[in-house]
Amino acid sequence: MEISFVKDDEGALQPHVLEGIAKGQADIEAGRFITHEEFKKKFPVK
Repeated sequence: MEISFVKDDEGALQPHVLEGIAKGQADIEAGRFITHEEFKKKFPVK
C-alpha cells in the first residue's frame, strides 16, 4: 500500500465556514448563548 502521510491544504475549511465559526465565537464572547440544559428545557422533545 502506498499511503501518503503528508498533510495538504485541500482539506482547509471554506471561507463561509470560517466566517460562521468567527460569528459564533463573537456571539459567545458577547454572551449570546444558552447552555445545553437551557436549550433542552426550552425545546423539549415531544
